[in-house]
Amino acid sequence: MRFLLHPSIRAGTHGRALSSAFGLQMTRRDLLTHANRSRRREETFARPVQIKVEALREPRNGEKEIVNAFFDDVIVIGRSAEGSSIALPACRCQQQRLRGNSCIHEFRQNLSTSLHNSALEACVDSCTEQRTAETPHAKTFSGLAGPQSGEPGYTSTQRLQQLPSHRSGGHSPPGRRGGSSFAREVSTFSNTNTPSTSAVTVHVRMPTQEQVEIVIVGAGPTGLGAARRLLQFNKASWLVVDASPEAGGVGTTDVTPEGFLFDAGTHALFSHYKYFDEVLDEALPNPEDWYTHQRASYVHSRQALVPCPYENNLAALPIEDQVVCLRGMIDAYLESALAQSKPNNFDEWILRMTGEGIANYFMRPYNFKFWAVPTTMMQWEWIGDRAAGPDLKLAVTNVLEKNIAVDLGRYGKFRFPARDGIGGIWKAVTKIFPQGKIRFDAKVEKIDAKEKVLTLKDGSTIAYEKLISTLPVDDLAVTIGDEDLIELSKGLHFSSTHVVGIGIRGKRPDHIDENSWLYFPEDDTPFCHATVFSDLSPHNQPGADVKLRTIRRADGEETDAETEKGGPYWSLLFEVSESSHRPVDVETVVADSIRGAVDASLLAPEDEIVSTFHRRFHRGYPTPTLSRDGILKELLPKLQALGVWSRGRFGSWKCEAGNQDHSFMLGVECVDRIVYGSPELTLLYPNLVNSRDNCERTLAHKFDEDGQRIFD
Repeated sequence: MRFLLHPSIRAGTHGRALSSAFGLQMTRRDLLTHANRSRRREETFARPVQIKVEALREPRNGEKEIVNAFFDDVIVIGRSAEGSSIALPACRCQQQRLRGNSCIHEFRQNLSTSLHNSALEACVDSCTEQRTAETPHAKTFSGLAGPQSGEPGYTSTQRLQQLPSHRSGGHSPPGRRGGSSFAREVSTFSNTNTPSTSAVTVHVRMPTQEQVEIVIVGAGPTGLGAARRLLQFNKASWLVVDASPEAGGVGTTDVTPEGFLFDAGTHALFSHYKYFDEVLDEALPNPEDWYTHQRASYVHSRQALVPCPYENNLAALPIEDQVVCLRGMIDAYLESALAQSKPNNFDEWILRMTGEGIANYFMRPYNFKFWAVPTTMMQWEWIGDRAAGPDLKLAVTNVLEKNIAVDLGRYGKFRFPARDGIGGIWKAVTKIFPQGKIRFDAKVEKIDAKEKVLTLKDGSTIAYEKLISTLPVDDLAVTIGDEDLIELSKGLHFSSTHVVGIGIRGKRPDHIDENSWLYFPEDDTPFCHATVFSDLSPHNQPGADVKLRTIRRADGEETDAETEKGGPYWSLLFEVSESSHRPVDVETVVADSIRGAVDASLLAPEDEIVSTFHRRFHRGYPTPTLSRDGILKELLPKLQALGVWSRGRFGSWKCEAGNQDHSFMLGVECVDRIVYGSPELTLLYPNLVNSRDNCERTLAHKFDEDGQRIFD
């Protein structure tokens, strides 16, 4: 239904028309249906109709910009910040749908009252909802045709049967669904005629279905990466929705009642990408926002702390264990040299690379504790540069000369936010985006991939052209409701993760190096990882002047739990993996972790515990099983054929591309794929991006309003 504007408005005198009672002057018959469109253009009408709009509710966040590229002939009626009614003229941008809010910018240029400060109250599209020729449907519009001639006080509801489209074939262009839903929202029409004018009051409800070009589900690193790239392109209308109250996904930080910060895992912020670094610097631009650390990594093995890489520092082991490891390395070197085929699984790869000694002392037990599945059930291709093959000559030389060689390569140095933990990074990144572009507490209940509409928990719907999902891909299949996808995704496996934090009164023991990452392959501790979290920032724990009660001693003996005492304080953070192969007692996991820390000499028996933290993540890490790649090669293309791009740690289910920098760039590269067809290197070739510095993308690149690169 197209509403023609009064000639004074079409002539550009918007200010005069709006200032005159802020009404929209139309001829009476201009409110006739599209079926009478050709006839009304040939007639002359004299009696104007004055429109007044009343909203039945306040607009929701984001509805102020409901007018976007999904509509071409649009009239919007709204209310200014001062409460006065306003009317916005039509804008045609259907041919440039990717420009998103271009029509909003035109409105701002044409009106003295900014749309940004207006509460959008009604929007009527130009055509009926897209229908198939085989099943035309009747549409009901309340009073849109206006009063009939010579019928003062007329009130009507007209049923317009099979309203025709003015486009060829009677169909709307692809992607223009739901337009007439705005017209259906007009609920009440009343009219009292006078001899010279008609005064019409239209009561409207806000539309419940939004329209965007790209919707992003999830405001973790992947979703925020996609959003940042779309913002840089300025090419498509987009929206991010997330079920949580804050950004970050699994990259969040919790604070205990005593004031200790604990990340959702033992995160170390490494980067393979220039673009990722630039966005973090954009969000936290000041030098005082960051601490840079040199990483110290050790394996707690055979009652010793062995520096990483393990195979290069066998001299730290007891002499008899050194001999066992070296013999195994020699055997593995010969076997690998004569091998005629690739390893069949991760366990075979371990034996070929390290031999029986290192395999049994470190690689097998540690990987079982971390992945919570036997190494025989895992593939080996995921490993990439995470574990370089050992240098037999260097290993022998270091043992004979009793050398300790610490070289972690690109993983040796990292940075950490000064305040608010890892979660503070993603909260800061969200501040880059315009208000309303990220919607929290918006859980997706259903995705209709065929109709390209998703439904939120509150019942509202969002129509989209393309969807980037960071949901776990098995959950995504259930949300879509496709039985084939659900069955296919059942073959994917994951482990759960318990994150345990302990706040301690006192100072870090001298025998634990600063910024230590500790790995625990043996069964005397429940955790596979531990880090001295207090070393990463002095703001990760309360100041020494804060007085806290002692919860317990590390050894469990009785202590004074009533008296409040001051610091200093330090903290430890642990990860405990769980699966059906490795069950965990949820009730005792904190106490078991404290006991394990005492057994590993991380804590002294008399240490005073002043704060504890425990959080279980049902999905901790996606497991690189033997069947994983075959499933993903079938599952991801099927989703993409539905217009759904599944990306992220569990969206694309690749642990080798699951660090925060990888996850962020999965979103960035997905947008490049959608918009320009660029290859997604992080998704398809993770070992390649992990072996190089990736500097192709930068925030310094500028793009015009059509998303084309601007070259200086």
